[in-house]
Amino acid sequence: SRPPWVTDTVPYGVGRQLLADIWYPCTSDPATLKTCRQSHLIASEVIHAMCVNFNVPKWLMGHMALAKTNAFIDAPLDQSAVGSNGCPVVIFAHGLGGLRMQNTSLLEELASRGYVCVAADFPYDATLVVFPDGEQAQFIFLQDGPTAVLPQELLAFRRRCIQHRAADLHFIRQKLADMHANPADSLYGALDCALPALIGHSYGGGTVVEAAQSGPASAVVMLDGWLFCNSRASAERGVDVPLLSLRCPTFLNDRDEFCFSNAQLTDLLCARSRVCESVVMPIGHYDFTDIVWIAPIIFRFFGLMDIKPSQRREVHDFVVGSVANFLDRHYPTNVDNKGHKLEPPQCASLSLERQDPPRLPGLLEDGDFEWTEAQLKTVKEAAALVAKGEEAWPSTGSVLLPRGCGLADLAEQLQVFMASHTLESIRRQLAAQLAKLGVYFPDEESDRLPPQAPPGVRRQFVRADSASEIGGLYPPRLK
Repeated sequence: SRPPWVTDTVPYGVGRQLLADIWYPCTSDPATLKTCRQSHLIASEVIHAMCVNFNVPKWLMGHMALAKTNAFIDAPLDQSAVGSNGCPVVIFAHGLGGLRMQNTSLLEELASRGYVCVAADFPYDATLVVFPDGEQAQFIFLQDGPTAVLPQELLAFRRRCIQHRAADLHFIRQKLADMHANPADSLYGALDCALPALIGHSYGGGTVVEAAQSGPASAVVMLDGWLFCNSRASAERGVDVPLLSLRCPTFLNDRDEFCFSNAQLTDLLCARSRVCESVVMPIGHYDFTDIVWIAPIIFRFFGLMDIKPSQRREVHDFVVGSVANFLDRHYPTNVDNKGHKLEPPQCASLSLERQDPPRLPGLLEDGDFEWTEAQLKTVKEAAALVAKGEEAWPSTGSVLLPRGCGLADLAEQLQVFMASHTLESIRRQLAAQLAKLGVYFPDEESDRLPPQAPPGVRRQFVRADSASEIGGLYPPRLK
């Protein structure tokens, strides 16, 4: 049982429970495997619960329960795969709203190469967890988040969430160590779990970075990892173990202020890490998972699949091959697996950008920088709202920006989302961008508008002692 998720009031018991799957190298004897049950990708009861909870017709998702994997339940361990130090261990972390089985094909491939892989659902930020006793842990990540708070408070809340997830990974490692030491366990003596490799997709990518910065790990793999919740300080710190980053050019197409600084944060993390390999792939966020195989028409219809069906095999082989190659080279006790080496995989149909060594983004000094389209869109929305004296923040509706805020206030709030930029550079560039929109803020010291403001603007500017006195388009900062 784990500590409660974020708050003390959760719908499942007094604490959280982790439901995990373990993949390991098993015997290849056909006669033995005939006595074992082949695993399904997603259990029928989970599919049924998802249809009920999300009000989706069962005929739309029911076929997913028919998808079988290459794994056999409770098959005997292949003792010949157990090296002198045990099998290398991999722990996988799914993304926000993800599932533990979402990257089964990757974990199966690693298991076939001698790794023991573990993936658990994170209750309350997984899409849905159905426990063996029928109890459910539903997705409450967004509902239980703070509302009507400043961006700094929201970031602090998200930081607590990701720290909970990282602690769960350390808990899993400890449980594996207990299994390794238990003579009654089927994996007794077979687990080299002192320094596990950590793999995460999306929010899970941020989770494994947090876990590697707070506990033991041998290597970290991010599949389009999301680093907003980790903060700039985490990216500046980097990781002290080998890091592989496979990512999209933008995170979820820079759809909101929680996403649009992610590529820059990832570049910063890579540049600050001891050893890093980075590849930018022109694919979609969910193309790193197995959903492209089990429901391509459905997920393409809902915009969750970017690649063409004809590209699935090549993209899958590149991602799996890159991860396997990386772990084979960097797992510290892989001396027993030298025969499994892969050549660096190729992906002929896609234009890949290999960053070797990773570039340090030119965003760390107080010089000029290029705004992304999403950042400019948010600045324009923020300017329009502040100009009208409204209490709101664009896109999310959950973050408040006080009426009558000044340039420094706006820059400070914006920096939470543009975490890869310094406050001074945001402030200076923000003033320049707003000036193009005809919006000017008074100087912080003199309360005077900048010289470049046209005369008409000077006449419209009225100093206000309260938000209700703000008029025109040029609110001063509050005193």
